Amino acid sequence: MQLRGIGTVYEAGTLAETVAQGQPVYFDATSNGYKQASGNSEDESKAKGVTLTKGDNGDQVLIVTSGGMDIGAALTEGEWYGVSDTSGAIRPIGELGSGKWETLLGVAVASDHLDVHVIHAPIDSS
Repeated sequence: MQLRGIGTVYEAGTLAETVAQGQPVYFDATSNGYKQASGNSEDESKAKGVTLTKGDNGDQVLIVTSGGMDIGAALTEGEWYGVSDTSGAIRPIGELGSGKWETLLGVAVASDHLDVHVIHAPIDSS
């Protein structure tokens, strides 16, 4: 996975579980580390950003919190993406799942490029 453009912001953190590149993550205060975000609970839906690197429990990870990145997945240009009901996955915002909590992650500016703009205002969609 690569950064694209100027102005991409990322931060380093410690993982509290195994995470792949391109997955949304949230900070879990109980385990003091990052875990895969999910739309099934308010806390888990509060994604910090999208992982630029992968790792296992205890490993360091880079998280894109703002700006562009190649996400390593097929995206639809112009579509907004958010945290999925499936842990660590993203989905188009228009495809509501069974989970209750919605968090925007960013917009696809190309078929493999997400412009990350996390909006931390989870919406109870139930």
